Amino acid sequence: MNNYEESLISRRIDEAGRISIPREMQIKNGWGIGDIVTLHNSDYNKVVIRRTERRSEPLCIICGKFKNCIVVNSSDICEECAALIAGKYTEYFST
Repeated sequence: MNNYEESLISRRIDEAGRISIPREMQIKNGWGIGDIVTLHNSDYNKVVIRRTERRSEPLCIICGKFKNCIVVNSSDICEECAALIAGKYTEYFST
């Protein structure tokens, strides 16, 4: 199974024509409540969703919570998760 197949998730369109974007996809893409996304018809039967406006409060891409975040390679990471990563990094390379 390739990376594309592993990322496939199906959703049913509701009575109002809406679909929900799974939380894990929101976190992976750095999307959160209040973000504005643009839908674009790419090719036949394909739609591209892209965030066009960011909410004012950052969302940690690891734990998904609104906290004090730092930006790393254009992704928000909260101080708690950054400290956890730093600790694991130090632990890994000190052995």
